[in-house]
Amino acid sequence: MIAESWDVSRLCFEQTAPPTLTASPRTETDRRWAEAVRANPTPFDGKAAALTSLQRDGADGLLVS
Repeated sequence: MIAESWDVSRLCFEQTAPPTLTASPRTETDRRWAEAVRANPTPFDGKAAALTSLQRDGADGLLVS
């Protein structure tokens, strides 16, 4: 894995719609969730965050969606 470091002085966070899953990934996600709940009935089932975009915002800013 290659990591890149950006020198920024300003971060801007933007809320966007979550990524859309097709039927196959959704089915696999549901199957794995059910398996995890069987193994441990108290896992976290709350909101999650997903990074949908990361881009420069001017010369010194970064826009995170």
